[in-house]
Parts: sequence; C-alpha cells; structure tokens
Amino acid sequence: MNAVSPIRPVHATTFHAWRIPASTTQAYPLDTEGAQTLADAVNAAAPRCNHKDALQVLHTNGKGERLLVVYAIKQGAPTYRKCPDKLIDVRFVPLKPVELYRVAVEDFAPVEPWSWSPGADPVGLNRGLVEVRGGVR
Repeated sequence: MNAVSPIRPVHATTFHAWRIPASTTQAYPLDTEGAQTLADAVNAAAPRCNHKDALQVLHTNGKGERLLVVYAIKQGAPTYRKCPDKLIDVRFVPLKPVELYRVAVEDFAPVEPWSWSPGADPVGLNRGLVEVRGGVR
C-alpha cells in the first residue's frame, strides 16, 4: 500500500502597494505581481513613483499577519551617462525608496481616488441602487 502524505495548506505571502503623490492624500494602487519578498515588491512598485511620493507596501503572510511598510521616494546623487544616440553625457538622477517606518496592522484600506461606475451620475452616486436603512424589510 502506498503511503499518502496529508495535504497541507500552502501559506501564501501577498504584497499590495500604493503610491501617494506629494500633492494629494489619495492612494493609487500599484502592481506587485509575482513578488516573493518585500524587496521584490518594492523594486516592482518604486519605478512607478516620482520624487517626494510616498510608497506604502502591505505585506500579508500566510498566517494573516499584516505589516505596513512606508517608504519616501528620494533623489540620489546625480550621475552622468553616455548617450549612444547623441554622443554626449546625459545627467541622470536616480530615485530610491528610503524606509520611513514599519508597523503591524490588523487591517489597512487607503483612500483611493474616485472612479466612475456604470450607472453613476456625475456626482458619483448610482441612483439605480436600492439601499435599505435600518435593517431588511
């Protein structure tokens, strides 16, 4: 008789990232698809950020524990690189994420910008939805 090993659940680690521009408080979601570690998630999301933006990465482990890591996007020292098309040196200023803090959270839902949904009027209300207040009748 063949010995069958018991099925064990796979504990997945997930990452979600948001960019908060310096001029607003709304968070724009960023793609961290395929990230295995926190460094992978930051490296995938940071190129979509600008100088002085905030980058928030939510790390959820297999046990459901959540860790929020907040980064500031800073400019590094400028360097000059040869441009093969123009045959001149081009000034290049790299952007780098600098960790500000990390904190354990139970739940985290940043304020995302308003988006239109089918059926919504210009104010953003969907008048076709039926809302019951005070319980189900």
